[in-house]
Amino acid sequence: MLSYNRANRMVAILCNHQRAVPKGHEKAMENLEQKIKDKKHELKEAKAELEKAKGPAKEKAQKKDENKQIALSTSKLNYLDPRISVAWCKKFDVPVEKVFNRTLREKFRWAIDMTMSSDEEFVF
Repeated sequence: MLSYNRANRMVAILCNHQRAVPKGHEKAMENLEQKIKDKKHELKEAKAELEKAKGPAKEKAQKKDENKQIALSTSKLNYLDPRISVAWCKKFDVPVEKVFNRTLREKFRWAIDMTMSSDEEFVF
């Protein structure tokens, strides 16, 4: 559309089709400039939000790639003392739900209750 209007403008110039500048032209141009500034600001904010969202997505992709052949749940279930994991959660203020799924939380309820109810730090 812009190219059509430019071509039409060139024809109007060649044919000397002139008119007076509209009274509201300056105000209209100011409004358009403000809209451009607003859109640039929105774009800048959207780019910042995109960069912010990339971090967790990249971290998730890296975690998934690193653990593609490792069964973490097996080691949590059979080899790690659950009290150590619960003590770590308590020490670093990480919800136990982030480390153990519901089934493991039910299975290790004794370790969660023991470690969370004690004021002392669990030592293995």
